Amino acid sequence: MATPLRKIRVMLSSRNKDLIPAEGGSTSLEAVRKDLQAALQNETFCGRQLLEVWINEEAGAADGTGDAWDQCMGQVDEADLVVVIYNGHAGWSREPGGIGICHAEFQRAWSRFPSKLRLIGLRFGSDGKLQLRNPEELCKETGTNRLFRAELDRAGLFQAFASDDRTLKEAVLLAVAGGVTELVRLSAREGRKGKYYLGSPLNWSRLNYAQRKEEIEQSVKAFLQAAKGADPAGGSHVLEMEAQRVILQVHGIPSGFGVAEARELVGRPYLRDCETLAANAAHSPSGPVHLLACHKRCTESQVIKFMGHPDLFIVQAPFGYFVADPASFIQAFFLMDCRDDVSTRLACQRLFDWIEQAGEGSRIVARAGSRARILRAMAAERDRNETLPTPMPAAAGGMPGRQAPKRRSSRKERGAQDAE
Repeated sequence: MATPLRKIRVMLSSRNKDLIPAEGGSTSLEAVRKDLQAALQNETFCGRQLLEVWINEEAGAADGTGDAWDQCMGQVDEADLVVVIYNGHAGWSREPGGIGICHAEFQRAWSRFPSKLRLIGLRFGSDGKLQLRNPEELCKETGTNRLFRAELDRAGLFQAFASDDRTLKEAVLLAVAGGVTELVRLSAREGRKGKYYLGSPLNWSRLNYAQRKEEIEQSVKAFLQAAKGADPAGGSHVLEMEAQRVILQVHGIPSGFGVAEARELVGRPYLRDCETLAANAAHSPSGPVHLLACHKRCTESQVIKFMGHPDLFIVQAPFGYFVADPASFIQAFFLMDCRDDVSTRLACQRLFDWIEQAGEGSRIVARAGSRARILRAMAAERDRNETLPTPMPAAAGGMPGRQAPKRRSSRKERGAQDAE
């Protein structure tokens, strides 16, 4: 007998009774969701139905009960894809002043499983006859709605917009197709994780520290040039990010970050940031931002020790760690498990995926600009001090214009004077 296929679980998160435009009038989101559920579950691949779609009409408890809330949160955890349809309303809440159920479902997926979240926004005008409410007006109606919209704006995750039931169905189908494709790609990448005793990871393990460091750095630089169009200049790479030019300084760590001999090959490169910025002055860039690619692993405590103090912004992400110093604006990425060219490039891809998903690009650029201004001010002060006149050496008797203080006689000398 054939082994039953595990179906891909898709969750549709949105309001139920609210109306949206439809041909010749309006229709409820509940009707659209049920149509989508039927259409998706009837889709086949290689003659098999692979999708299982959950909508909260199946929660089995009335709105406002703890059972419905908990079941919805559980479905977010179990789903392989979560498609959030936003119409300006945060959904019902357990208590006044709390967050709505739609907001809670989004927040749980975004904080725990960002890779499986898809967000679709609705845009249409109000119509009193059809009882349609403009999402832009609806989101300002209550504090709960405003709170939900503020978080969505901060996240910046809208991947598509729809204006009626037809375009909404098309957007959801496209989001699910893209999500399934991404799941397959992610599974293929993760399937080889941990297999470091064969193939190219084994070849890299045979190298000495200097050779492995060079290989790691070459893989990162090749990715930056091919995938991100980085310009190799001044011993660094100048990268276009958020319409700004940012210096990215690449460093290879040929073992785990806890191995002192491997770590000492890089040291604390941010101490040389003035020289790095000066070498790239022709590009008028910001930064630099440091990228440390580790052959093995690193820990948060090691990152803190590298930066020199614990009052830092630190994020652990799929690629490793990102750290920023809010005082000096030093920034560094730590890539882990760079065991061969493929895993190193994958870590780089995850890094830029995280920047996009988290909406961190503009903040990285802003901090890089602040870092560059600090470094230029430091360089100006250094140059000013180097041009100051050298003070004349003091006279033998002490400071010029002052008499040298008399030396106090010792007890032996005073005794000899008394005897005389």
